[in-house]
Amino acid sequence: MIKLIASDIDDTLLPYATPYISGEIADLIRELKRRNVRFVVTTGRELGGVLETFFPVKDDIIVVSDNGAKVSVPGRETTLWFLDPADYKELLSDYRSKREYGRREFIVSTAEREVLIEDPSQEFLNVVEGMKLPYHIVDRIPEEGLSVLKISIWDREGVDELSEELIPKWKKRVNICKGGRNWLPSMHIRADKGLAVRDLMEYYGIKKDEVMVFGDSGNDVGMFEVAGRSFAVEDAEPFVLSRAKEICPSSAKNGVYHTIVKEVL
Repeated sequence: MIKLIASDIDDTLLPYATPYISGEIADLIRELKRRNVRFVVTTGRELGGVLETFFPVKDDIIVVSDNGAKVSVPGRETTLWFLDPADYKELLSDYRSKREYGRREFIVSTAEREVLIEDPSQEFLNVVEGMKLPYHIVDRIPEEGLSVLKISIWDREGVDELSEELIPKWKKRVNICKGGRNWLPSMHIRADKGLAVRDLMEYYGIKKDEVMVFGDSGNDVGMFEVAGRSFAVEDAEPFVLSRAKEICPSSAKNGVYHTIVKEVL
């Protein structure tokens, strides 16, 4: 019997940058709660934006945001994993050096002011607003004095090239993983969706074969490793498809919703 379901948002539960869930997904989450099945949203998005996207059922979900750097459970103190200040300063310099206005841009997710953006293009702002990220535009993001959960670079053309360069460089110090085709986030080495789901399983006393997860990108693979049933959406990257136990229809076909209805309800 499934007791916990965890799903990524963008290009998994919802098409990329969809601002709000549908009524049928809200009803699904309510029904899962009625049956004592916990629904966990796991995402690179920030908590404030997630709660707005899931507003009708915001009190009925657990949120693993910032790719695992923040875990918010109703009735429990929020878990936060901050980047080491020295790592953050060096990462910021690294990401800033890769910026190409209008093609490659970056955000810094903080505990103080949610998301900070440095002189963004309108195209990038449209992406940020579509994902309901609560942001502040600044002339220059500070290098010190912030509690940083995540720094993420966005590339309109895709982050494959950047990931091949930056992931090996930083793998012993921070967790850098692809967040879909266009995002490359960097977090504390302990910030990981899979580790967050595993911690929730231990907290609630849930076994591996009682867990179902859904994802589409490299930052979801950790969840596949801790769950009894793992689904990659059909249009996920080949690497991700190879790591999942099962395949489900894409977000455009509302695949997560239909799979849960069929397999759990």
